[in-house]
Amino acid sequence: MGESLRVRWLAAPLAPTLVQQLATELVELVPEGGDCDVVVVDPATWPTRQLAAASGGPAPIMMLVSSDDERRLAVHLARLPESMVVESRSAHPALLARRLRQLGSAPDLEIDPLTGLSNRRGLQRWLRRNEGRDVVAVELDVDQMKQVNDLWGHDAGDRTLTEIGALLEQHIPLGGLICRISGDEFVVVVLRGETEPRLLAEYLRQGAEIGSADQASGHPSGTLSVQLSAGVSSGRYDLDGLVQQAHIALVAAKARGRNRTMEYEAMREDALGSFEERAFEDMTLVAAQRAAETIASGGRRMFFLLRDEADTDALTSLPNRRYFNKKLAWEMRMSTEQQTPLSVIWVDIDNFGQFNKRFSYAVGDSVLRHVAQTVSRHASESGWVARWGGEEFAVVVGGLRQDRAVELAERLRAAVEVEDFVPEDRRKLHVTISAGVAEWIVGEGSQEFVERISKAVAAAKEKRNSVWPPPAVRARPESTV
Repeated sequence: MGESLRVRWLAAPLAPTLVQQLATELVELVPEGGDCDVVVVDPATWPTRQLAAASGGPAPIMMLVSSDDERRLAVHLARLPESMVVESRSAHPALLARRLRQLGSAPDLEIDPLTGLSNRRGLQRWLRRNEGRDVVAVELDVDQMKQVNDLWGHDAGDRTLTEIGALLEQHIPLGGLICRISGDEFVVVVLRGETEPRLLAEYLRQGAEIGSADQASGHPSGTLSVQLSAGVSSGRYDLDGLVQQAHIALVAAKARGRNRTMEYEAMREDALGSFEERAFEDMTLVAAQRAAETIASGGRRMFFLLRDEADTDALTSLPNRRYFNKKLAWEMRMSTEQQTPLSVIWVDIDNFGQFNKRFSYAVGDSVLRHVAQTVSRHASESGWVARWGGEEFAVVVGGLRQDRAVELAERLRAAVEVEDFVPEDRRKLHVTISAGVAEWIVGEGSQEFVERISKAVAAAKEKRNSVWPPPAVRARPESTV
């Protein structure tokens, strides 16, 4: 049947029949501290010590439940890893044993979904299979990955990690394994050959570096340069300890300048004082560096987030009045410098108060979002839309004179009128708008301009579901650009 399946049993005590069946299926029960393929837990004692034991490793989880547990099951599901499965506590021992083996041997549970490489669980299986053999472990970490994500975006960061993984796959010796064990960290394990471990690690590190790689992420430079740090250790003793030693060497490489390779064995030989103290100092320094990067990165994100929130209407996700005032002043300057016309269409929802009074404020909010989406969709090629406040929206169209802006306003009015709106309660509502149009006069202040637009929309609302000036009139101000 193959190698045995290691199960850490954290549920109720096993019945003798189940113990016998597990032995038949080559299922080996391991203690809490041991490495395992599957963890079995029980809601009866969840989430006390089982939470730490089950969620602290890469192994998938099976939760045994009874009918009494089902009412609480949603709470447990929300606190468990995605690899968890649920099985009835009363399942037949043979069925339960088969389910354990299926869960423990599912190949996709050993695959990192982003890069397609092995994950930490695949690494543990490889190490167990090669226990007692002379192994080289190399851990690699992308230097300053946070800056890649901040400057280029997380999509570009994900593409970078995928490309690094592909490059490492091209460079590992036959029979070796590469896995992604966390966000920007990779581990390569190979059987030791003639090449010195440090030279192998340096070969992998340099082979996986991305130099001036083209990216479609919109970064100003148009290129991305990525470097890695590496730590290496080798031996045939405790293989888990071997990976931990490679990690200590990696931390030292990052603490001493990044973009380099450090070897654990050489570090111990060169240590003048306490090796453990120096390793602790390295870890402290790297932790401080990462904390500083995180704070700086978080500060930048918070700045842009607050800026965006300050300029965005929360209900419709359109720019708000604050943004409109700033951007309109800029549009007026551009109109003067480039000698191009500038017009504004002011949209007001007809009888909007009735939607709130007759139905509900939730329906009123839905109407606002509906009008915002419809107007934005039909005006996107000509200009930009902002929510002024209440039921009023402004459409700013640079490059259009008033007569052409009136035609656009009529198209917006017709688009809203013909699209009957059905809110969440599935009641069919007939929504209409009135729109006023005005063209900016050179030298006119923004306040005076807005007042003229307000008079135009007031004239339109006297008739409702109309545009002022009417499309047939197409009036223009006396002095234009």
